[in-house]
Amino acid sequence: MDNSSIKRLAGKGVFPPKYAFTLLFPLRNIFISHGKLIERMDLKSDSIVLEVGPGPGYFSAKIAPVLHSGKLILTDIQQEMLDYAKKRLTRKKIFNVEYCLCNGSDLPFNDNMFDVIFMVTVLGEIENKSHYIKRILSRFKKQWHRFNIRTSRRPR
Repeated sequence: MDNSSIKRLAGKGVFPPKYAFTLLFPLRNIFISHGKLIERMDLKSDSIVLEVGPGPGYFSAKIAPVLHSGKLILTDIQQEMLDYAKKRLTRKKIFNVEYCLCNGSDLPFNDNMFDVIFMVTVLGEIENKSHYIKRILSRFKKQWHRFNIRTSRRPR
């Protein structure tokens, strides 16, 4: 692994698709588990959910099956990540998922479209965070509900 790859893995910027497999390690549950994330989102079986920056679909594989009559839409700025997620979810026979490549500065969806929008450790990859958050908020059907996912190991 060269120095530029190490910097991209450890620092800010877009996560390299060739290391996407590292995002599937169960050690991620230290920060937040699938179950805790689903609980916090208060998902309903008919929810329309947008996952921003799903990477290889670590959380997608547990969230989509909860949406019996709803759907999960994955959006990412890297086609390789969407392809990886689609391959994983198809192998698991999860088909209530749509995939959308976006440009990282806007979301190609209508306002008031989603019941839930979430992202896990994605903000570091977004250049104009405040603009992007405003665009995300306009896509909600309901009032904004926010929760933080801490990635530091410092005790509170």
